Amino acid sequence: MATRFRRTRRGISAALEAGEVVLLDTLFADVVRLLAAEHRPSQDPLAVAMGLADLGTGEDVERPTDPALIRLFPDASADDPAMAAEFRRFTERGLRRTKVEGLQAVRRTLARGEPDEELRLRLDDDDARAWVVALTDLRLVLADRLGVRTDADAEALHARVARSEHSSDDPDDPDAPEPDEWLAMVYDFVSWLQESLTEVLLATLPARGDGRRPVPPGLDE
Repeated sequence: MATRFRRTRRGISAALEAGEVVLLDTLFADVVRLLAAEHRPSQDPLAVAMGLADLGTGEDVERPTDPALIRLFPDASADDPAMAAEFRRFTERGLRRTKVEGLQAVRRTLARGEPDEELRLRLDDDDARAWVVALTDLRLVLADRLGVRTDADAEALHARVARSEHSSDDPDDPDAPEPDEWLAMVYDFVSWLQESLTEVLLATLPARGDGRRPVPPGLDE
């Protein structure tokens, strides 16, 4: 079972079981594919000559049709469609590339362990920040698939997961969780990881109005 992230003298650490590593890697890979699903390479000769065809020029960027992508790339303005479209034209390609690069970096940290063995993650601060963004993006996608739109939705989902925690993992068992219940448990797990890592990073930020960095409490070996 996964352990919470904590800051140690060797970096930010957490343990993941082999099955959890496979699950997270699969989910991150799914988000990468989602980000590329509606992508059209640029036909601009200059972009092609500069090796930027995969990023597009911005002229062919349209508002995503997948609602999960809308959550990842929300409109810059709800009241001015023209402004929102112009903002998307100049920013979305770069944002997609940054997200994909971050997700792939996180997947590389998952590949540091041995297959079918527990992984002891050790992250530096750059790795940790990439993890927070990747977990946030994954959580947004899962939330969309589960219809989570408000805090009340999230609380209801958490309560539902709590009721399903002791369900059988055997798909042939009549008490095994339904697919949407399983996805809800995955969402809860991702949210827990994200909260755990965010708390570690926030603990080392300077207090408001104080330029000094606090000493993180209880550094472990």
